[in-house]
Order: sequence, then structure tokens, then C-alpha cells
Amino acid sequence: MRWITSLLAASLVAPSLPAQQGNSLVNKDARLKIFVLQGAGAYNSLRDRASVQTVVEVRDELNQPVRGAGVVFQLPADGPGGHFDGQKLEWTGKTDSNGQVAASALLPNGRAGRFNIQVSATHGQRAGYSYISQTNGNGPALEGGTRRKGKLPGWAKAALIVGGAAAAGGIVWGVRRGDGRPDVVLQPGTISLGSPR
Repeated sequence: MRWITSLLAASLVAPSLPAQQGNSLVNKDARLKIFVLQGAGAYNSLRDRASVQTVVEVRDELNQPVRGAGVVFQLPADGPGGHFDGQKLEWTGKTDSNGQVAASALLPNGRAGRFNIQVSATHGQRAGYSYISQTNGNGPALEGGTRRKGKLPGWAKAALIVGGAAAAGGIVWGVRRGDGRPDVVLQPGTISLGSPR
């Protein structure tokens, strides 16, 4: 019974902390939610100095878009990350009629690794908090800022073409008899192996 009393007393004294909700962190008293529309999990190319524009949407407690909310994107001061226009670690903007705002272009800082962009939104007495994880890497810029699936790099395509040509040449060379007649006949339709009949 005594531990229940201690637990209740601690919960009354403990500060209000942001609670996790879906893709955003929400302060229960504030009721603004930040949803990441573009840029989550993005891959920024250090080699090409390219990144993906980050876009968020701010909604209220009724899940309606909030127009005119102030949104701040904050990059880390140390380690992997980057900067916005003017070598700034912070970018501030206002949401449009759809509750959306896009940060200015992020320029990777030359350090490879994963990092988080902190995002905060305020409108009147309400506020919301979230973060966006991205990665800086030494590879080429990728479509949409995320890793391409099912697409091969140029060197792999070249290796497949050369390998295929070598295999075809080996087959042609290996199926010839000393008299110049092929042992394998390839025709449209069915495939037959052996001497011509």
C-alpha cells in the first residue's frame, strides 16, 4: 500500500513529458501533432552534396491542419548533419493553409552517419515536437533521397553485360565442331540440344 502512495505522489510531482504518438511526439497539454511528409529516412550524398527537401504537416487535437503555425527545424551542432541556407543550423517557417511547411534545402556537412533534425511547432498556446532521422553517406545522390531498391549501380550493370557477352562467346565457341557445323541449334520456339536431325 505504501508503494502505491509513493507512486501517486511521484506522478503528481513529475513534470509533463512529451508522449509518443505515431510518427510524432506530442505534448499532451499542447495538442499539436507534427507529421513528417517527406525527408524521413532520407539519404544525403556527401559526394554530390545533395539532399531531400524536408516537409512536415502540423495538425491540431481534432486532426485538422493548422494554418500559420511557426515551425523550427534544428540540426545538430556536432557530428553528422548539415546546415540550411546561410550556414545556419536552424530554419524557421510558417505552415500554409494545408498545415504544411517545407524547410529550405539542407546541405550535408561532410560527416557521414545518422542524425536527427529536431522539429517544433507552435500556434498560440499550443506546441508540438518531433524529429526526423536522416543519414549522410559517401555514395551518390539517390532518387527521392531514399535508397533505391531494385536498381543496380553502373559498375554492376557493366559487369553483367561483359559477363553475359563472355558467356555467349564461350557457348558459341564451345558448341562448334571441328568441321564448322554447330552441335546446338537455336530456333524460335522449342530449344533442342544435339546434332541437327
